[in-house]
Amino acid sequence: MAYNRKNFLEKVIYVQEYYSAQNKKGIPNTRIVQNLKELNIYISLATFYNYLATPAKREIKEIEERERLKKQHG
Repeated sequence: MAYNRKNFLEKVIYVQEYYSAQNKKGIPNTRIVQNLKELNIYISLATFYNYLATPAKREIKEIEERERLKKQHG
């Protein structure tokens, strides 16, 4: 799979959903990042916080809308 913004945002959404599930259990953020590394997602704590601040679902909707419009117009 080629790298593009949509693939990046899907990874961000995965991290956000994983964080949400783990945070409900009361697991600290540093431990969540360690758990992500066990799942082969190697990010730093700073990147982790950047991922949490990214409006990924909204951006994916915008990308899909642009793709849909592009297909309609040629």
